[in-house]
Amino acid sequence: MAAVEPAAHTAWMNRLGGAVLGLPYGQVRLVDSDPGWPHAFEVLAAELRGALGELAVAVEHVGSTAVPGLVAKPILDLAVGLAPGARTDRVRPAIEQLGYVFRGDKGDTGGLLFVLEDPPAHRIAHLHVVPHGGQRWQRYLAFRDRLRIDPDARAAYAGVKRRLGEQFAGDRQAYTAGKGAFVVDVLSRGGPQMGQLDPEGYIRPEADVANVQPEYQGLPDAAAALLVEAFGPRLHSAYLYGSVVRGNAVPGRSDVDVVAVLRPAPTDEDRVRADRVERALVERFPVLSSAGIGITHLEEVRSPAQRYGLQVFLRELAVCIGGEDLRPGLPRTRPSAAVAAGFHADTHAVLARARQTLASSTDPDVIRRVSRMASKRMVQVAFAVVMAREGVWATVLEEQAAAVGAVFPQWAEAARRAAEQGRRPVADPGVVRELLDSFGRWAEDALDEAVSDASSSDGRAR
Repeated sequence: MAAVEPAAHTAWMNRLGGAVLGLPYGQVRLVDSDPGWPHAFEVLAAELRGALGELAVAVEHVGSTAVPGLVAKPILDLAVGLAPGARTDRVRPAIEQLGYVFRGDKGDTGGLLFVLEDPPAHRIAHLHVVPHGGQRWQRYLAFRDRLRIDPDARAAYAGVKRRLGEQFAGDRQAYTAGKGAFVVDVLSRGGPQMGQLDPEGYIRPEADVANVQPEYQGLPDAAAALLVEAFGPRLHSAYLYGSVVRGNAVPGRSDVDVVAVLRPAPTDEDRVRADRVERALVERFPVLSSAGIGITHLEEVRSPAQRYGLQVFLRELAVCIGGEDLRPGLPRTRPSAAVAAGFHADTHAVLARARQTLASSTDPDVIRRVSRMASKRMVQVAFAVVMAREGVWATVLEEQAAAVGAVFPQWAEAARRAAEQGRRPVADPGVVRELLDSFGRWAEDALDEAVSDASSSDGRAR
């Protein structure tokens, strides 16, 4: 790659107070912490605040350059926390007029991504635009703040970065993926205030209707109304879960996921009613990739058999959108082998059906739906193995894949590919079939073994 033009680079250094910044795209090079980075951030943050006005609640310095004393790539990371109701079609031009280049909506892994380059392909800064107070915003600040106050975590992270930097000097994607497990571990083990576990190690609930982005406004109320219309007094309560209520849905790519809790056990006719609600939601909200309505009933939710399945799922991952909220009466939970088993009791059957469908179906819609579902499920099952072993917690697919790769390096690439297929609007069925027969079978067997080992250990302890 061509060397940076000294004149152009000097102009940027002067503008940002002399801080040494800039790295060719795709390369990994770590440098010692530069005392000029905080000032450089303030220069860029002031410009962003002026350009965005009421569209932004806050601009924060995040990433390794925000942690004094930590080695880092010489690229600033900034996070903009969007105000409720801020529209992308107003945010993007306001940022682009400052010279940033839009690089797409990264959803769970980074929101709207903009880069500042000098000259082209020579990165000065990465800008992540996410809902203020949402899960991604919280995680940016939690990880930064933990590293600022915890010298042991800071030293450990520096070691991870140096090792990965040497291993992947020319592959920034692999370098970034390799850090994922460390990030998950730090946050799940009690990052200040905003970690995924509370100070006692219990899972923090992640869903909130306040996180719903402007493109999805009205969706929770519409889903609740359609379910009442479909099921009438048979409906006890309804819940939303997934990216829409985490605040990191990607228009045109993300789907909406709903659980309907009925009073009596569901019938075949109830499934037909749920299918009608799914179609109605997609018709009413074109930003949705698809809609899924799961059906259960009160007796099943309250069953002791669902202590680590449906009960954890509803309390920690979902938000009530209608009816009598069951969550306040459900117990708190720590990540464990029991949760791993409870969440994935049906995994063997689900993946077996996926293999059969992808081998026999010629319906493109069916193949598309099953390919995405199977890809996500493989990553989730593999992460459940990590949870059972390490007691960590994550719900973002890419972070789960990174954790799998860190604990099981031989499956790192397969986990990454499965996560990528799960995020695609149209997954590649050939790739998914291959993954199901390799990564998927390993994940199934590894989960069975992890749960069995944990059960044996519990038995010996008693």
